Amino acid sequence: MVGTLAEAGCIGAREEADALMRAAAGDPHVLVFRRVRGEPLAWLTGTVTFCGAELFVAPGSRSWT
Repeated sequence: MVGTLAEAGCIGAREEADALMRAAAGDPHVLVFRRVRGEPLAWLTGTVTFCGAELFVAPGSRSWT
């Protein structure tokens, strides 16, 4: 999983893999596939850290194409 993310250009591949493992309700490889295709990590995990505060990201909060 880490190798796949690193090959796709994710700078913090290990950290992203850990976050995706924690967020996965089932198979984390589904989330890895979506991340490799460019979907923002925050959309996949439902959270983002900004200035030390953890913010929740709701589905549909921003359109992604």
